[in-house]
Amino acid sequence: MRTKWNGDSLKVFNHVNLTLHNKQQFRVAQQAEALQLTGLSHLMDNLGEVKLAELLHGTISVRLGASGYETCINGESAFINVSEIQDRLIFKDGNATNSKFVDVYTTFDHRTVDGAEGAAFLVSVKKSIENPMELL
Repeated sequence: MRTKWNGDSLKVFNHVNLTLHNKQQFRVAQQAEALQLTGLSHLMDNLGEVKLAELLHGTISVRLGASGYETCINGESAFINVSEIQDRLIFKDGNATNSKFVDVYTTFDHRTVDGAEGAAFLVSVKKSIENPMELL
């Protein structure tokens, strides 16, 4: 997802530019597809203020600790909200057990992302969350 809606036209970037944020703290990762997990972790440890010009180049936004859906406000192709880890009671084989869950909400700008492409992207996000060791 290297695209962004730019008023009345589609802008295509050479790389994925990821905007990470948690409440009012931000970090923009240019060429995010080249970052390994440790690089993304370093970005999250260093959230802070960014310039508006940096935000205008984001193609995907990820908000951590959020709940619910949000819209693509700066023309991003996708907006992903990831909740905090939560304990939930589940029933498995007739027994109640506590399990950890993370809610992931996505919004895609269908002017820039086809529905099938968005669904495939979400499946890959789900697999990464369920099997984080595969990211190493």
